[in-house]
Amino acid sequence: MFKKNTQNPKYLTQLKFFLLTQLPSTRKKISSQGFTLIELLVAMIIAILVISPLLGLAVNLLQTDRQEQAKATSEDELQSAADFMARDLKQAVYIYDAAALEDNSSTNASPYNIKNEIPPESGELSGCVNENNCQPILVFWKRKPFKEIIPKNNVANCNGNNASQCDDTFVFALVAYYLIKNNNATSAAWSNSARIARFEIANGVVDPDDTSDFLVDPSKGFAMFDLSLGGSDLKGKMNRWTKKTGENYTADSMQVLIDYVDQTPADQAAPNAPPAKQTCPTDQDADSQPIWSQSPKTAPADFPNSFYACINNRDSAVIIYLRGNALARIRSENNPPTYSDNNSSYFPSTKTEVKSIGALVQ
Repeated sequence: MFKKNTQNPKYLTQLKFFLLTQLPSTRKKISSQGFTLIELLVAMIIAILVISPLLGLAVNLLQTDRQEQAKATSEDELQSAADFMARDLKQAVYIYDAAALEDNSSTNASPYNIKNEIPPESGELSGCVNENNCQPILVFWKRKPFKEIIPKNNVANCNGNNASQCDDTFVFALVAYYLIKNNNATSAAWSNSARIARFEIANGVVDPDDTSDFLVDPSKGFAMFDLSLGGSDLKGKMNRWTKKTGENYTADSMQVLIDYVDQTPADQAAPNAPPAKQTCPTDQDADSQPIWSQSPKTAPADFPNSFYACINNRDSAVIIYLRGNALARIRSENNPPTYSDNNSSYFPSTKTEVKSIGALVQ
């Protein structure tokens, strides 16, 4: 070691050296380590190269899911609409053929038809403006039921707890299904594609205790068909039906059944031409006349063929064809997407056959 001599400067130097080298330091070592700018840039580039494909994959998956959801929704709505029309037609007692919807009515000459007795020829109604944007496809008479509405056993009314003491009844209703081509792309109510609307006017329920009054009022413009009119057959009589004189139909007579129906013009040039209408059955009657007719019989050249029907007036049978537009659900442009071979999967279609269980007897 060293000799203790506190008076010697040399001794002080040796003590200082000993303290600095032999005793542990009480100070914390401060690290000066970190990332350089180049290291940070390299790390960011690597992160971008890894994350970008993952983000692209996530966006692609979301977009694909949205597209598949649009297709599935369109398919479900089309089938639901077809099923609804089929249930409606099951209750039909008379179905008008395509010719009856083609020409105006006349009570003085044959042939008799009802074109000008229903919208749009009878007047604009709920977006059904004229034959260029709105075509009747199916028109028929049906029985409309009312449950527990006729009082019995001296019951004053059929409301609330008295319902079980009341009888059911039915009235006749005129029902029509329309294909309406969108004529107002800025409307917030419906899409920029076509839609199918249901029109109905029905007779009222007469009060059995006062036949001059109604328990349920008839629809505005409703008039009952008259089988006592002249005519050699049922068709001639039913085609002479006219709406109630002096009364206009109300807006609630027509309700939209389904939106996002394909609006591709029927005369679109290939390869964007929509599927052609399927040919109706070629059965003939004893006079070699066609039993089936296609509705609409004629339509403007640029009118879509996404909703049409084959009608068998004699046997009260109908084949319904529908085509939707799923692309219109995921695109926001003013002009709706049109059919093409490349995107045909976005235009689902359905076909339904139905036969009525009711009939009118002359």
